[in-house]
Amino acid sequence: MKSKLILLSITLTILPILDFVFVNKYADEGSFVTIFVRTFVLVISLFYVFFEAKTLSLFRLNYFNRAVLILLLYFFIQSFTNPNGFTDSFGLLTRILYIYCGYFLFYNLSFTDKINSKYLLTIFKRLIPILLLLIILYMPYRSANRGGLEDFADNRGYLVLFCLPIILLSIKDKMFVIYLAIVAVGILLAGKRGAILGFGISLLVFFYSFLKLESVGRKKKIVFIIMFGFVLISGGYLFIDKLGFLTNRLTAVSDDGGSGRTLLYSIAFLGWLESDLLHQIIGNGWMTQPLYFEKVTGGRPLIAHCDWLQILYDFGLVGVLIYFNVFRGLLKELKIAKKIKSINYYPFLIGVFIFFLKATLGGTYTDVNSFYILISLGFFMGQIDRERKNLKTL
Repeated sequence: MKSKLILLSITLTILPILDFVFVNKYADEGSFVTIFVRTFVLVISLFYVFFEAKTLSLFRLNYFNRAVLILLLYFFIQSFTNPNGFTDSFGLLTRILYIYCGYFLFYNLSFTDKINSKYLLTIFKRLIPILLLLIILYMPYRSANRGGLEDFADNRGYLVLFCLPIILLSIKDKMFVIYLAIVAVGILLAGKRGAILGFGISLLVFFYSFLKLESVGRKKKIVFIIMFGFVLISGGYLFIDKLGFLTNRLTAVSDDGGSGRTLLYSIAFLGWLESDLLHQIIGNGWMTQPLYFEKVTGGRPLIAHCDWLQILYDFGLVGVLIYFNVFRGLLKELKIAKKIKSINYYPFLIGVFIFFLKATLGGTYTDVNSFYILISLGFFMGQIDRERKNLKTL
């Protein structure tokens, strides 16, 4: 098992590098190499969940797990409504399975105590400097395309944000301030406004939880905050020439509607409103929203970049209720974590917030990188359910 875990950690660390090297510049399509590697991870996840883990316990102990299973079954049923046939749905269906099976894998490993925070910290501590380097290497390309840095953000900003909940577990590490600064600089350089918003709010929650820690003295808290401010300002100064675009990008939200998000959202919602009652309830069919957007605008078939609106148009009110149930499961687990005073409560809270933010402002189930926030949530929930079991409150 140990050798498998080492191989898995290496694979998850190098995946962003493979994406950078083998995927096209716009990172919209996979290559044979990246698809093969992710298929390998999916096979490992499926094998472990169904052959080695106590699969029935997986769904009995946790409301979120059952909610996700229902969501996956609904996605599978809806995949047959694709206007181009089921084979056209297979790629996205596999991507969704990859994302959520990663969650189940890490939930199981965490719940059965086969991994601890040190294992995930090893992955994410290696990952954040790699991502920062890739973001910097990608900036010249962004400068030369799509209106430059002010108009062309790097989706890796969200991937860096996905690392934050686990990185917060290293608070006692002497390098913690450096890790946090790398995350901050990476997100700022990537220029994703949603990720910047998410980082800002997450940081406020973290500082609130940090100031409440009774095990850390007042002087240490003050020193930490000063050190973090110093490191962040120093990092900003080092990259000041690369951050000049950020002010204009942040102030342009009212002008560009959040990179056209306002137009995407309104067309998806109005399209659902214009559907007949039956299709409002069960949806218009698998990935029909991009086709509707193409028909209305005469442009490219763009997805809604919002899980709620994507699901509303494609899968109807039934789909939205099923997806809402997934977040209801997360809130239930958060309530339990707070009740048992879990040490993972605040990092888990931040992870749930980041997942909700990405689902609302960018979309998760169409983005393979959502795998990283879901394995973090899987780890936290596995730990929380194990704490409950030890306290005999299951």
